[in-house]
Amino acid sequence: MYFTLLLQTVANLLKDQPGPIKNIQRLIHELSNATSVLELSVYDILWGYEDAYLELFDELFPGQIPSTLFGLFEGVSLVLGDCI
Repeated sequence: MYFTLLLQTVANLLKDQPGPIKNIQRLIHELSNATSVLELSVYDILWGYEDAYLELFDELFPGQIPSTLFGLFEGVSLVLGDCI
């Protein structure tokens, strides 16, 4: 099991915000149909998985983000020649 990093980050940033801001975050959470806990493989965590929040953002603002994948190395090419 894996706790969604984006959800944890947003929740931490909004913990001291007034009620209306928290209500907006709750609405976004409901619209995205995101879950707080995901079952992901190590590969998914490292190279990316489809994130519900990024998918919602892409629906609302098309073309503003390069990908709806979220991962530690998503979008990074680790070819041996790059490391030498």
